[in-house]
Amino acid sequence: MDVPLLQTKLHIPPLREDRVSRPRLVARLDEGLRRGHKLALLSAPAGSGKTTLLSEWIGAGGHRGAWLSLDETDNEPARFWAYAIAALRTVHPNLGEEALELLQAPQPPPMSSILIPLLNEIAVLADRIVLVLDDYHVISTPALHQGVAFILEHAPRQLHLALSTRADPPLPVSRLRARGRLTELRADDLRFTPDEAAAFLREATGLGLAPDEVDALEARTEGWIVGLQLAALSMQGRDTAGREAFLASFAGSHHYILEYLTEEVLDRQPEPIRQFLLQTSILDRLCGGLCDAVTGQEGSGATLTALQKGNLFLVSLDDERHWYRYHHLFADLLGNLLRQALPAERICELHRRASAWYEGEGEADAAIRHALAAGDAERAASLIEEAVAAALSRGDVTALLRWIEALPRDLVLARPRLCMYLGWSMFLNGQYVQSEQMLGAAEKALQGMPRASEVDSLRGELGAMLATIATLHHDVAAAISHAREALAHLPEERLAARARASRALGIAYGLSGGTDRLIEECGRARSLAIASGNRFLASEVISQLAFMRLHQGRLRQAAASYREIVDLAEHPSRFPPACLGYIGLAAVALERNDLDATQAYLDRGMELSRRGGIGYALRPAFCTQAILSEALGDPAGADAAMYQAIHLPWIAGSGDIATQLAQYQVRLQLLRGDVTAAARWSTGEALDAAAPVDRAHWFEHLPPVLHEVHQVALAQVYLAQGELGSVLAIYDRICETAYDAGRMARVIEISLLAALALLAQDEPEAALVPFERCLSLAAPEGYVRLFLEAGPQVVTLLTQTRDRDHAPEQGGREAAGHDVRAYAARLLVAIGAAVPETGRPVGVHSPAQLLVEPLSDRERQVLRLIGEGYSNQRVADTLYVSINTVKKHASSIYGKLGVRSRTQAVARAQELGLL
Repeated sequence: MDVPLLQTKLHIPPLREDRVSRPRLVARLDEGLRRGHKLALLSAPAGSGKTTLLSEWIGAGGHRGAWLSLDETDNEPARFWAYAIAALRTVHPNLGEEALELLQAPQPPPMSSILIPLLNEIAVLADRIVLVLDDYHVISTPALHQGVAFILEHAPRQLHLALSTRADPPLPVSRLRARGRLTELRADDLRFTPDEAAAFLREATGLGLAPDEVDALEARTEGWIVGLQLAALSMQGRDTAGREAFLASFAGSHHYILEYLTEEVLDRQPEPIRQFLLQTSILDRLCGGLCDAVTGQEGSGATLTALQKGNLFLVSLDDERHWYRYHHLFADLLGNLLRQALPAERICELHRRASAWYEGEGEADAAIRHALAAGDAERAASLIEEAVAAALSRGDVTALLRWIEALPRDLVLARPRLCMYLGWSMFLNGQYVQSEQMLGAAEKALQGMPRASEVDSLRGELGAMLATIATLHHDVAAAISHAREALAHLPEERLAARARASRALGIAYGLSGGTDRLIEECGRARSLAIASGNRFLASEVISQLAFMRLHQGRLRQAAASYREIVDLAEHPSRFPPACLGYIGLAAVALERNDLDATQAYLDRGMELSRRGGIGYALRPAFCTQAILSEALGDPAGADAAMYQAIHLPWIAGSGDIATQLAQYQVRLQLLRGDVTAAARWSTGEALDAAAPVDRAHWFEHLPPVLHEVHQVALAQVYLAQGELGSVLAIYDRICETAYDAGRMARVIEISLLAALALLAQDEPEAALVPFERCLSLAAPEGYVRLFLEAGPQVVTLLTQTRDRDHAPEQGGREAAGHDVRAYAARLLVAIGAAVPETGRPVGVHSPAQLLVEPLSDRERQVLRLIGEGYSNQRVADTLYVSINTVKKHASSIYGKLGVRSRTQAVARAQELGLL
């Protein structure tokens, strides 16, 4: 993904001429560099001089400094690392080419695979780079902290990291401190000494303060630079008596100092400036045109420039000095003073002016916020109705809920369109009960309105929504009725609403087993949604098609559809509906046993889901996370994920959710060998304690697709219980029905279970018939985890299939024997099965189980580098250890793998799936 870069974020901030030099702190930073420290951490509150000190250090020491000024938008990994590499390239222009290519790949590899080539390039540089990450406290994404921790762990001597932050970051600071690899400057270190305070007050203000006056200010501000700056501004123009009076009354904590001094500063401003500051304090951002509109005066651009030059707590937001904001604490105080100075109606008028300006600029969110702040609910409601389509298209459910829920409920209920879209937003957010209540209220309101084209159109939109909800209740008749009524009422030009109705109609057909009609209607809905420009709706429809491909066992087509969702946006990281694509890709990656990719997709998808408020996407994500965590040896993480999945809001009477949870819980409990727990989930007994489910309704009224899913879960439990006849009865009952309907995923799953049941009955030849049918369908799609989780007996079937001369006939057709045998051989490698000379296969669930003692994390690193052809010396250089340490690791690896050489170790590791 290409990330547009703002070059000003890469510039080292220029030093003010009136600054106070801080050689004692520069010397400490230099000493850390000389001693090979990996990190310089400057952690202190705002206004402590962190950025200025780092800027002085880079300039004073002549260091090759790469600078990155961070903000909240840098929490997306691709953006963060693109900026970090761009910063490094300001020092070495050709650095990081390979890392950038990997970062911009359609499916980026794990972050460690991107950072390793970057660190390797830095490791061969002749000089040292200091990479400064300024304002690191704005970073909140765990994956980014993990990446920075990886750099700190593996950084070559040529790279030194410097972080400024207002709060200690979640990095291995304690470990670095214990190892003597950390330079640390905190608030007590950064506070001005009396000499520095005197120098600041002299150089910055020109005040001829007496030593005792300086001491009083230094003591009462505790050397806090912003406090001293405020004091200096307040004392300008005072005579000796005035300064004495000021110092006598000057006391309190930082918060009260700031409030007191700001009032003093404001009182000393010319009245036009004071009024300007107060009136514009309602704004989060300021520019000349906006401030002109709010104040009713011209020339605000020049005023902002003068305030910025006068250092009056104004922060520039762009290089062109067009947008600004006030220092947050200063803005808070201005707001308090404004409420004291002006009546409420005058303040509301300021907000109305801001709302009108933002509306003219096409910035709906800001226009609505200011209309609400003005107390003009009718205007806000009209603005929201105009903004609904665009907000839905970009998947910003969070904004829609925030806007509409801020309105008086009576006003919402009086406007059917608002009422309807509040209900729909609640549905998308996963608030199912509230959603149905609100959509019901909208339906009632529309029934009482006279016929008109606009009313009919609203009835059509509402019908499409009600049809969608009916499908979740498996009420096929109601869904078809609502959808057809919607299509009858909707004008041809209402493409998005017609797409929603067609999608619901397709799902209704699918619930009755009509796969072809589902695909036909959803294909039509996809075309309509794309033509309408509603990318969120298009994402939902494509996701529905992809989900059906999963039921059909077509992993490749499903992955392509999920990738299409991600590609709908130029910048997927800013498009919340891309969560549907990422979470779907995670499910496919998990089945293919690409665990790193699974976690990466889940991280992206869940973050986007939460950001956009698309709550219904989270349950399948948590279910996938549970199986992934269990596969990674993290049962506590698996339990936490399933807990989240269970305790998300339910759709009353929904068999979809109950079946999904039962399916994944059976899978999870059988992986742990807890057959009793799996059985309780397969029968629905465990659901009684976990969720409001009518078991009788669930079992009796499941549509064909979900009925088959549940039957497979039951068969898994029966196999684990040794009830082999019950497994084969389910196989006879559903296999051909699923095959004829094209639901090959169920055919693959139940055929595997039938084969294992027949093998347990000591019928190996009979077992190979359903087993090779399973393989012939699974092979083209790359199924892996299905077999990894099937238990050790699957190795027997795979080995026999691999070693057969031909495949048995199936329904008059012969399977592609060669392909099936090759696939069986690949699965044996993936499972980590060994076949001794006796020919008796040994099956295990993971490669680690074949080892007498598992490899440590460091041994795995060494093994990977050996597998890439690194010499011992190069391994040592890469990992920053001695060559003797590498040899000890290699010797331990050979012993655990049962080999004697590097070549044998690589071959054995590949056989076990460790490389």
